[in-house]
Amino acid sequence: MNAQHLNSIIEAAIRAPSGDNIQPWTLKTSSYPPFTIDVYNLPDKDQSVYNYQQNASYIAHGALIENIIISAKYFGYSTDIKLFPDKADSNFVAKIKLSEASEEKSLLYDAIFKRCTNRYPFKAYNIPTENIKALSEIGNDIDEIKIHITSDHSFVNELAKILGFNDQLVFENKLLHEFVFKQIRWSNAHAKATLDGMHIDTLGLNFLEKKLFPLIQNWSVVRLLNYAGLSRIIGLKGRYNCRSASALGMITVKTTDKTSLIRCGQAVQRIWLEATRQELAFQPIVGLPLLMFQLNQKHTPNVSINHLEKIRAAERNLINLFNIGSQELLVFGFRIGKARPIATRTYRKPANPL
Repeated sequence: MNAQHLNSIIEAAIRAPSGDNIQPWTLKTSSYPPFTIDVYNLPDKDQSVYNYQQNASYIAHGALIENIIISAKYFGYSTDIKLFPDKADSNFVAKIKLSEASEEKSLLYDAIFKRCTNRYPFKAYNIPTENIKALSEIGNDIDEIKIHITSDHSFVNELAKILGFNDQLVFENKLLHEFVFKQIRWSNAHAKATLDGMHIDTLGLNFLEKKLFPLIQNWSVVRLLNYAGLSRIIGLKGRYNCRSASALGMITVKTTDKTSLIRCGQAVQRIWLEATRQELAFQPIVGLPLLMFQLNQKHTPNVSINHLEKIRAAERNLINLFNIGSQELLVFGFRIGKARPIATRTYRKPANPL
């Protein structure tokens, strides 16, 4: 196998998205027959309330695997993937065997390196019906998942009322707040030093918000400001951002097992890359759906009773608005539209294959 090809495939793989750019993976490669990439989870990387039983991390691994599939085809290799091949090692996520095949120059390959999260308010724009259809159907060949998208403005407005709670909750739960702020990189030097986390310039903040943001990294300050309505204001901004979207979507799975989450991650990456190819902005809305998913795993997330009731109510409303079937479980949300471009990108750690 061409060593340069293997390096290019690995470089594409690690461009996958992960919660707050945590990058919960490490890779082991073989550059001699049989050519393989072994993917391992790093369970200590994400200890957030969202990541019960590594749910969020498995979605990230699914996106990484999808990048490997796309880039391998691009360079002329087929992929034989075995998920969780070693029952004795729960962190061994996938063994991927590469074999020489015909090149498939997918347009999604270039999108791997252009893809980013856009947290700015979106512009007024109607996505053509055929483009919505392409986005909705791009994951049809992935088992156990379904993509739901609506661009109906009345539905978008109703969904925005629900999804605004996603950001508000971060400023009303100490554990979530502390975890999120731990991942913020406050300068370019800080981001380059760690090569992970969220660069402050990727958060979609205006000039005033960027100046004030460091003040609310202290939970005691946040608790005090919440009496003056801070968390509700943040929730309203989240609601406004969702209302500004051309379309809102949800990805569902059929079971709560980890393989379904890998499949979800593949679908996430594929639809994100297709949106990028269409020159559309994309922002995941995943915290709230992941808490809903935990409830379907018979686990109560570490939130207040009041928040728990709001999460359950939000789930019921999302199911009704998206007309989601009784055998489907919400796990990942997103908004799509047109927005000002992101000038700063998050960094990635080198693959450092074992």
